[in-house]
Amino acid sequence: NTNYRIPFNETIKQWIIISPNKNGYQLMPRFVNTDPNYTGLDKNERIQFYSEQLLKDSFDNKIWNQLLDLFKICSKNGYDIPFSTFDQFRTLTLNSKIAAKTFLFLSVNQVNRETFLQKDIPEMEKDLGICFHWIKLEDWKNALNEVCDFLKVEPQNIYRYLGLISEYMLENSLGEVFNLMMGNTVNTNHISHMQINTLRAQLGERVLNELPCDSPRIHGDYGIPISQHRQVKLLIKSPIAVAESIKNVPTEYPIWGQDEIKNTIRRNIQYSQYISPEFYKNTILNILNSN
Repeated sequence: NTNYRIPFNETIKQWIIISPNKNGYQLMPRFVNTDPNYTGLDKNERIQFYSEQLLKDSFDNKIWNQLLDLFKICSKNGYDIPFSTFDQFRTLTLNSKIAAKTFLFLSVNQVNRETFLQKDIPEMEKDLGICFHWIKLEDWKNALNEVCDFLKVEPQNIYRYLGLISEYMLENSLGEVFNLMMGNTVNTNHISHMQINTLRAQLGERVLNELPCDSPRIHGDYGIPISQHRQVKLLIKSPIAVAESIKNVPTEYPIWGQDEIKNTIRRNIQYSQYISPEFYKNTILNILNSN
C-alpha cells in the first residue's frame, strides 16, 4: 500500500526505494540509510565527485564501467528505474562535456542502436531534464576524439562515429541543425513578427495562457522581436539559449548546471520544443547561421 519495510542486513546499510510505474506515474526514488554512524557525502557532493571522475578518467576506468552497468539496469524492460535515480547520471546536467562523453560512450556499447535512440535516450532526457542536442559543438569534437582514441580508430574512420551524433539528430528531426554544426550550408529565414504571430495563432489562447513564466537568460536577441511578444518569450528564448549553448556563446547564465532554477528552466526548454518543434528548430538554425 503506502508503506514499505527495510529488511535487516548485516552488511548493506544503504538502500534505494523504487515505486512501481502505474499508468505512466511514478514516485521519485528515495534513498534510505540505516546506519546511524554513516558520515558519507551528501547528494550534491556525490554528484560533484562523480562529475570530476567522468571528466578526467579515460573510458576504460571504473567510473565509466559503473555508468554502463547502471545504464543497463535502467534501460532493461520491467525494472522501471529512472536514470535520475543514480547520481552518476545526474552529473550530465552539470556541463555538456560530460553529456557528450556519456552519449558517445553509451552509443558505442549498444547492440541495438534503434532501441537506444528511440527508447533509452528519450527516457534519459525526460528523466534528467536535458537534451543531448544542447551540447556544445566543441565538446562533441573533444568527446569524439576521446572515443576514437579509446577504440584506436584510424582518422579516416572517424565518420562512422560521427554518424552516431547524426542519427540522434535525425531521430529528433534536427538533421539541418547537425548539417550547420558540420559547416554545411543551410538556408534559413529571419524570425519575424509574422512567424511569431503564426505561432501564436497555431497554439491558441488556452496554451498561450498556460505557458511557464521562467525562461532562460540569453546573450542577445539577434534581431528577433522578443519584447513585442512577451507572452511567448519562453518559446523564443528557449531555442536561442540552445543555439548559444551549441555555439558556446559566453554567458553568465548557461543552461547547464546544478540548481533548482536551472532544472526548472531546462524543463521549460524541453516543453518549448514539445509544443512548437518547427519554430524551435527554425530559431536554432537562424541563430547558428548568425555571426
